[in-house]
Amino acid sequence: MNAPYSLPELKARQQAVYRAVDAATDRHFALRRNSPEYIEWALIGEACAREVRRLHRIWRRWYAPKEWAA
Repeated sequence: MNAPYSLPELKARQQAVYRAVDAATDRHFALRRNSPEYIEWALIGEACAREVRRLHRIWRRWYAPKEWAA
């Protein structure tokens, strides 16, 4: 079984998602509290955070040094 992404592709995806999380967070906190757009950007940020966790699990399973395993 092969890793779903090559290491350079995984790193590029992680960096793109981190930038998206930063942008969503900045936009979310710049808006008036509890406005529809505020809530929408909060949901976008949560979706990005889920993707960050998914990509981290892929990295941990396929690329992390084996001696790091608990």
